Amino acid sequence: MPVANAKRKEKAKLVTKFILFLKLLCHKESMSLNFPPGSLVFAPMEGITDGPFRLAIHEAFGGWDQYFTDFLRVPTHGFYTKRKIIEHFGEKIYTSPVLNPLNAMQILTTARAQTERLVKEIAELNINHLNLNLGCPSKTVNGHCGGAYLLQEPETIAQICKLIRQNFSKSFTVKIRLGFNDTENFDELIRILSDSGVDGIIIHGRTAKQKYDGLSNWEMISRAVNLTKTPIIGNGDLLNVKDIENAFKNSGCYGLMLGRGALKTPWLAAQYKNKWSTDQTVKNILEYYDRIEWCYRIYGDNDEIVLKRMKGLTRYIFSHEEINLSPLLRMQTLEQFKPMLPEMVNSVFQ
Repeated sequence: MPVANAKRKEKAKLVTKFILFLKLLCHKESMSLNFPPGSLVFAPMEGITDGPFRLAIHEAFGGWDQYFTDFLRVPTHGFYTKRKIIEHFGEKIYTSPVLNPLNAMQILTTARAQTERLVKEIAELNINHLNLNLGCPSKTVNGHCGGAYLLQEPETIAQICKLIRQNFSKSFTVKIRLGFNDTENFDELIRILSDSGVDGIIIHGRTAKQKYDGLSNWEMISRAVNLTKTPIIGNGDLLNVKDIENAFKNSGCYGLMLGRGALKTPWLAAQYKNKWSTDQTVKNILEYYDRIEWCYRIYGDNDEIVLKRMKGLTRYIFSHEEINLSPLLRMQTLEQFKPMLPEMVNSVFQ
């Protein structure tokens, strides 16, 4: 009896693998990314790219082919209601036939988390693009065996990706780094991800150990382009139009993702595509603040939350400028903060 049971289990495993193979084969023939070659993608950023923020960027500037939510952590115990998932995605974005397809839901999971259940919920909500975060370098996230930590465990990544692929039929991408401590298993990661049925691989050109130190290694990103037929989206140190032009020209990437550059200059996609003049910087920055306030207001947020968001953005907008931000950041009310903005912006960018 034990031998017969073992044979049945082995046969069941082979049948399961064959079914997955057929699904992946059909997937490769029928599925593709839901954004075209040459796309510019606004990166997910924890605590920043929530629904009101993404709505504000689209309403004020547009030009981005996809916007990503910050990551939704897959629970190990319990579950999220569909209401919670929609709130994270952004209710006004979810209900818009124009905005919904332009937004991607990012999740962060571990080997023990209830990935299958959450992915099924997301699929039932008819969200068009699901992204798996395998690149977060946060010590807290990595300490719980999520994000970039999993880059050390390619087989675990394969299992998670295949599980997601079995339960999500629309665009499915992953966001990775070059490795955890080094790039030793980079080629293996690209192969495993490609074989797991993902539609695209987004690569930040640093290891998790580097965080944001040093320069993004675009040679490794280009290497990935040559290793797989799966579309590669490059990410890292894209701060202006020239950076975008050079990245497309030299890397062969399907698309590009911008994070800090997009946060500092959210009109960069429109500037690149429409050849906007850099003379509009002051106007664009003031519009950025106005639209941020407007979008958080329509989501029902109060002055305290709006002020907190504006202060956070200020640190990014002026991040490379030699200016003392303390007087502005010390303001305790929105009424104190807003009148100081035009003079501050004009003094730096005029």
